[in-house]
Amino acid sequence: MKTAAVTKIGKLNDPDLAKRGKIELIDFPEPELGDFDVKIKVAYCAICGSDPHTADGAFGPDVPIPLGHETSGVIAALGKKATVKGLKVGDRVAGNFLHFCGTCYYCQNTQQHFCTNIGNKPSPGMAEHVVWHESQVFKLPDDISLKAGCILEPLSIAVHAADKISRKWGAESQFSAADP
Repeated sequence: MKTAAVTKIGKLNDPDLAKRGKIELIDFPEPELGDFDVKIKVAYCAICGSDPHTADGAFGPDVPIPLGHETSGVIAALGKKATVKGLKVGDRVAGNFLHFCGTCYYCQNTQQHFCTNIGNKPSPGMAEHVVWHESQVFKLPDDISLKAGCILEPLSIAVHAADKISRKWGAESQFSAADP
């Protein structure tokens, strides 16, 4: 399948073309659909702040490095056991590229963003399809467009940051909601 990927490490805006990083559309293996997985035909994938750093080599020198994880799309196929959420082929969805374990203290207390056993399945979002575990996929309400759906993952990052700040400051905060 076609996938956007870093194919050469280097600064994307380096004036010396020989040193400049490169992102290209490449052929990449189609992700396999496991029993608990959902295959999504990608409609939108936002550009993450980590993508330029990927091209700079922040995540290693081995190329190609597929890009993207802020994704929305339409379910194209379901694994045999992907039945917990009632998802079906044709549903409009967004997702989280991280797979939470579901068993640690945080997952059991609806705080999956603090999961101590986070994993991810390498399935790039800037591709024709992504394959994620059913637990990572969320049906979009009718009033949320696929375009807006792809920014739900970055929004979750902001919520996570606010949650961490509130935990750190808690009742000891010198700031109040009334402060400008």
